[in-house]
Amino acid sequence: MSTHVVPFQARKPRLKHYVSLKGETGRRVYFRPERFKGRVLFPDALPKVTINGLPFTLADISMNGLAASSFRRAESLTSGAEVALTLSYLGCDLYSNTAKVVRIEKTASGTKVALNLHCGSINISGLIDAYAAAELNHDIDALAVRHPGGDRVPEHYKQICSDVLFMMREYRALLESYEQNARRNGTFSHDIENQLVARCLASFLPQWKSLWQQANQLVVACLTDKKALQAIKHYTERTLTPEFCLNPGWRWVYEKPLGYPGDHVAMEKFYLNRVEGETAYIKLIDAIGLEIAAFVRSRMAGMEKILAETLSVFSKGRQVNILNIGSGVAFELQSFLRNHRFTAQARITLLEQEADALNKAYQGITAANEQNGNAVTLQSLNVSYLEMLKTTKTFEDIPRQDLIYSLGILDYMTENRAREFLSSLVTQLNDGGKLVVANMHIAKDAPLWPLECIENWNLIYRSEADMRNLVTEIPGLLAETFIDETGHVVFLILHKTTVH
Repeated sequence: MSTHVVPFQARKPRLKHYVSLKGETGRRVYFRPERFKGRVLFPDALPKVTINGLPFTLADISMNGLAASSFRRAESLTSGAEVALTLSYLGCDLYSNTAKVVRIEKTASGTKVALNLHCGSINISGLIDAYAAAELNHDIDALAVRHPGGDRVPEHYKQICSDVLFMMREYRALLESYEQNARRNGTFSHDIENQLVARCLASFLPQWKSLWQQANQLVVACLTDKKALQAIKHYTERTLTPEFCLNPGWRWVYEKPLGYPGDHVAMEKFYLNRVEGETAYIKLIDAIGLEIAAFVRSRMAGMEKILAETLSVFSKGRQVNILNIGSGVAFELQSFLRNHRFTAQARITLLEQEADALNKAYQGITAANEQNGNAVTLQSLNVSYLEMLKTTKTFEDIPRQDLIYSLGILDYMTENRAREFLSSLVTQLNDGGKLVVANMHIAKDAPLWPLECIENWNLIYRSEADMRNLVTEIPGLLAETFIDETGHVVFLILHKTTVH
């Protein structure tokens, strides 16, 4: 069989005459420069628009003009009039020119004006650069006169941050010195390094926890004062956060690449509890983070115990319906299936906003289920956080449940929203069903300070009494609470006793 190959130079493109090109049939239109919404170009704060000395708010802008609005009626402006236009920000003029009023609209809230430039144009990228320069200069000037940390940061708090940073640097110098000498002498060993990290962690924790508890007291005192809390957090993020974020795990939680803390990547790290890092010091920081996150593993163990107790009441052959809201990777279910035998068939439904987390949960539960005689039928629903709260709509195609639980969502809910959420979930239970929720516990040694201030992980902490108060108005329930082994998690268990 022979193949005829056409030489490259023989392949000639089909050329078209100019009049045959697509554009030849195009409609005749006037070009209009692209317009940009003011809030898109300047999301933090809009530059001030001044028209003939009157203040306006920027609506949109293009190369040849802009539109702006005002709560005032602006009776002095007339269509066709020539006006003086200025854009400024933080006391700096960004742009000025003369323009023509091409349109005036009376609105319910005031006046909207459209302007076209007489001559010249607005360099949009140059305007953005001038805006950024004005903001930067303002911040530099503010630093020159600002008291370090601001007057709202207590001196005791500054001393705590200083002591923690000094401790960290001491351990850093020790571990880096060991590594340099060991590598130079050819005696470096990962086993010895890991043992050294463990010894340093044991030495570090008592002082760290003492300072952590002192910082907790100061943070709790600021929880009702937003400005004071913001000042403390700002100071912490400038002094301690960079040191802890040398570790990739800490940096992931702080930077929140998936949009929020406590995502499935972070939680999987906490569950697996493996110390990692390229150097001994990075491993030490990792180990400190895993120590703080011990409540995650303890919460999982507490939920596994509840699962065992719940399933023990169902006889063999009786299907039990279980719903996990905000499941993440559902490590507690994976672990339970690996370590317990199901005495009944179970239909498990997972609700989660992260598709990747659901995928990992599905794979893990499926693998564990095969070891458990395939006692579980699994259903996964990828829904947003807000959809989870709209239980009436979300649960339309989900049967009544024998066990509903959620281990982390309540940490982000205000009291009123939490009340509504729990009340709606109760209606989805079978008689005799159980609703279980977990929340961060407001204890003296709660991880409030490291999470809130170092990692900017904002949670709502509650006591046992706070948890009970969330359900006082829901009839037909028996409520009980307990604290996990770390003392950092409070569980609320609701038993439904009557038909609603």
